[in-house]
Amino acid sequence: MDMLLRHGAVVMKALGAAVESLGDSSCLNSVIITIGQIHCYRNVKPKTIKKLWPCLNYGLHAVLKENYTKEIAQAWRSAIMVVHREIDFPITPAVFSHCRRDLS
Repeated sequence: MDMLLRHGAVVMKALGAAVESLGDSSCLNSVIITIGQIHCYRNVKPKTIKKLWPCLNYGLHAVLKENYTKEIAQAWRSAIMVVHREIDFPITPAVFSHCRRDLS
C-alpha cells in the first residue's frame, strides 16, 4: 500500500507541474519529455494515461468538494489530455533510445 501511495504522490506532482506550465510551452515540453522517458523506462503503455483522467477527476472532486470548480477540472483535464496526446504513440527503445541511460 505504501508503494501505491508513493506512486500517487509522484503522479500528482508531475500532473501539477504540467498544469502549472500550461502557459509556458518550453516548460510543458520538458515536463512531457520527462513523463515520456519515465513511462518508457517503466514500460507503461500510453493507453494507461488516458484511463487516468476519470480516476483523477473523481478523486479531486471527492477531496475538494465545492472547491473543485469547472475551471479547475478543465485545467486538470487539459493537462492529462496534453500528456496523453504527446506520448500516444508506440513507445519503443528507438523512440527514447536514451531513456534507460538517462533515468538509471
